[in-house]
Amino acid sequence: MNVVKGFSVFFGWIAALAAILMLVTGGALLWFEAQNETDGFYVSDTLAVRVGSHALYAPDLDIVEDVPGWFSEEWFAADRWETIRVTGRSVAGKELFIGLARRGAIDTYLSGTAHHRLAAVDLRPIQGSAQRIDGATPRAPVDEGFWESSARGDEIAVLEWPVRDGSWGIVVMNADGSQPVAANVILAAEVPFVGLAGTRLLVAGIGAFVLALVLLYFGGRARPERALERDTQRAERRRVKAEAAADARKTREETRAAARAERAQADEARTEATAATTSTSSPASLLTEPDESIASSSSAGTESNEGTDRSSEA
Repeated sequence: MNVVKGFSVFFGWIAALAAILMLVTGGALLWFEAQNETDGFYVSDTLAVRVGSHALYAPDLDIVEDVPGWFSEEWFAADRWETIRVTGRSVAGKELFIGLARRGAIDTYLSGTAHHRLAAVDLRPIQGSAQRIDGATPRAPVDEGFWESSARGDEIAVLEWPVRDGSWGIVVMNADGSQPVAANVILAAEVPFVGLAGTRLLVAGIGAFVLALVLLYFGGRARPERALERDTQRAERRRVKAEAAADARKTREETRAAARAERAQADEARTEATAATTSTSSPASLLTEPDESIASSSSAGTESNEGTDRSSEA
């Protein structure tokens, strides 16, 4: 029975630690979603696109470079996205074009033209590096029909595309294909699993916490009556031993007190006896002195009378 209770307590603490971990992680996911999502999209900062060629081409856009370290970047892999959104605002007064198509089609379209190829991009802080490729002027992108999805606008162009399998690329250009290209671009991805994962972790954490409470309760509840009786008997034996020890100490103290009283009485008796002896012997010596004086006087008188008698006889 004690082994079962020990295991119950052990697994109860494990469940409590798991509950804390799940609650903290779930709360962090929901906080991350609240801080970084707008209308359900994980949104980047603004990327200032300034290229002196005809196009900025992103052949393999990766928007998970700046995911916080306590999140796995695999969670934000492209196959988990539902929709991506690219918003561009022209700053050169020209109509802006944003197009998305398969990489092979874009490579063919830009082949031999002057454009910049985006090598990498980080989201927070947003920054990227691009490689310039020299060439001729491409055809106007609005005249091409291979685009999977595209958007154009004098001030703002917004492209939204439901993610599908395949190799895709994105191009930012002027609608007429002229150069340079100047625009502010914001990247966004809909990653609905973040909030869902956070909610599920919170629910699982609450369940684990309840389980921990149950296990710890049954593991630490009151022991059976037999164990309680044993504890009561042990406590009674300890009490009896303590009382016996107290009685023994009391008896020893009383014995010592009686012995001290007897010694005090004996000392007092000896003192009184000594005092009595001293007071009796001193007057006796004083009383003998007059007797001796009288005796001496009597002897002197006798001797005087004897002398008188001898004088008379003479």
